[in-house]
Amino acid sequence: NLFPSVDEVRNFTHINVGHVRFVDKDNGVGIEIDAKTVPLVQKFVAYKAQYPELKVKLQMGGWGKNADGWSQMARDAAKRKAFVDECVAICAQYGIDGFDIDWEYPTQSADSETGCDPSDTKNFNLVLKELRETLGTSKIISFASSSSAKYVDWPTAMQYLDYVNVMTYDMGATT
Repeated sequence: NLFPSVDEVRNFTHINVGHVRFVDKDNGVGIEIDAKTVPLVQKFVAYKAQYPELKVKLQMGGWGKNADGWSQMARDAAKRKAFVDECVAICAQYGIDGFDIDWEYPTQSADSETGCDPSDTKNFNLVLKELRETLGTSKIISFASSSSAKYVDWPTAMQYLDYVNVMTYDMGATT
């Protein structure tokens, strides 16, 4: 069986299911949830009936093409609104407890296709602020961060984040 039992799940407080891909489209934004991810989300959310303390989040983003579009969305007020509204809809549709944002990395381009911009750090905080205002305090917003502090304005970002997951696999990297 690929899934742990509810007794095994009780060993966890939070489960991030991913990756979910954020996409910037000409006519707005979208969040793509892979067909393989949907049953995982549904199974983990179902455990909450027996273990209500469990928190299930979707991890959204990543490196390279998975980071594509974050910068464009973050600098456009209409796209930010569409993004946070879609996040609210996904929380309701799947019964999840929030999102782990994995924008690798504000201002740092994985390749020339991601469209990074020097204003990404400031705009990242706008995304977090608007996501927090829209989701409220009952939903979790976390951030998968590099071990470097150079991409994020931490004093501002932490006003909107519940916690940060530090990606230790890139410690010492020059990215």
